[in-house]
Amino acid sequence: MKERVYTVPDVKTAEFPIHLMKEGMANLEDPDGGNLVLDLAAAKTIDSRSVGAVVNLTNRYCKTGRKFVLRNVNDSVRKIFDFMNLTPFLAFEETKSAKKAEDACEVLTVDYDTIRGIGVFRFTGAINSSYDSAMFLNIVNKIVGDGSPMLVDMSGITTIDSLGVGVIIRLIKLMREGRAEVRFFGVSPYLQEIFQVNQLDNVIHIFPTADEALRGWQVSLHS
Repeated sequence: MKERVYTVPDVKTAEFPIHLMKEGMANLEDPDGGNLVLDLAAAKTIDSRSVGAVVNLTNRYCKTGRKFVLRNVNDSVRKIFDFMNLTPFLAFEETKSAKKAEDACEVLTVDYDTIRGIGVFRFTGAINSSYDSAMFLNIVNKIVGDGSPMLVDMSGITTIDSLGVGVIIRLIKLMREGRAEVRFFGVSPYLQEIFQVNQLDNVIHIFPTADEALRGWQVSLHS
């Protein structure tokens, strides 16, 4: 299958994920488009919104039988993917511990989108292992560290064990110490009961929907 190479443009960090999604979707919608290779040679680092765009495109390309491949990933950027527990799922052209590009095509249990300019990380499935808990914790930790306003959609989480609950408690502490505001929404009745049993509903506000999470927020973000 043919491939198209997209090189990181000379734009501000905040603008990169917008350019990347536009390029990625244009290639995906092209009937003659093939795999997309993201050349990160010029990228010294990568923020949580850009990671989200990489996750989103990885999932979209896998679902259509194509590959979204990362090329020239330096050690700093690779460490960020490692920290967020995403490396095993991403396709690297030159690989060490990660899957080879020709083998990697597994839809992640985490996805990313934007609503009214605000990034949204979506988690699906169960949080019932140390790996699941670490991915959940480290992704939100990265968001907090970047200082990016972000939504976290929990509507797809079916079960959560004691490790996962411990992660939520730790995230509450990180959010209080961090520079960013992260809002959670979409908790199922099952998770709501877990939160009540562990008295988490008194220390973290879960919004019913994304619209309600965003209400009044964008005003404060731009004031």
